[in-house]
Amino acid sequence: TKWKKLLHSFLPCKPIIPVVDMSVHISDADFFHSIGLAILIASVSTSYRILFVSNIPIWIDIGPKESFCSIVCKIWSFAQYRSKSNFDCALSLLREGITHSEESSCVFVIFSHDFSFDLSGFESCRVILWNIGFSSSDCLDLSLLNPNVFLFSGCSPALLSFFFSDNADFSNGTYG
Repeated sequence: TKWKKLLHSFLPCKPIIPVVDMSVHISDADFFHSIGLAILIASVSTSYRILFVSNIPIWIDIGPKESFCSIVCKIWSFAQYRSKSNFDCALSLLREGITHSEESSCVFVIFSHDFSFDLSGFESCRVILWNIGFSSSDCLDLSLLNPNVFLFSGCSPALLSFFFSDNADFSNGTYG
């Protein structure tokens, strides 16, 4: 299938946990882009799970052999109930799920427009804030970010290719 061909076009990498903001303030197109990218990242990185942030955040596990359509159906059964996002609760779930030995190697990709949440407790983790909708992130003060937090912006295939490349250099901090 086309889905399997797409997955095989990327090199497998260490587990990356995608986090998708389900806020009603995000346009449908941006929300659907976030879901598609999250599915791809969770599948290629072999984490096989996505955290959806709504009023009550929820983990969705996807199987390595699941078809794209079955993954979308599973996600849609939860994603159709969008509301205000509770990032404090979602980040607490992430913090609880990280063991001390995993702390320095964990990577999270947060798809949202609003990054006005507290990332304390993730100083050792790599966190990628992906502004999927080209919207202004005025609420994001880059000077407050630790060196392991990076900002991506937009929905370009080139960004995705860079993201999964062996030569990805995150030293600059912003991309897009």
